[in-house]
Amino acid sequence: MARVDVYQAILDAQEHTIANGIKLNPEEQLVLDRAIRDRKRNGLGLDDEKRNELLEIKKRIADLSIDFQRACNEEKGFLLFTREVRFAV
Repeated sequence: MARVDVYQAILDAQEHTIANGIKLNPEEQLVLDRAIRDRKRNGLGLDDEKRNELLEIKKRIADLSIDFQRACNEEKGFLLFTREVRFAV
């Protein structure tokens, strides 16, 4: 979902419907709104410098998430609880 040309085409479609008074049914309007919203969230409404910065941040978050999950999967430690602590309410 990171193609600027597709995002611009969707914005053009929205502009066309508004300019020509075309009434979309609720489902079509929802699809159009979500397509625009999702692409904005991916940074397509930003200039190139800001979009690249956002992509770097997203990549860093993904890398950290993978590292965290790997660390959780590899953890072999355990905790010991007394019977009283386990059943304390």
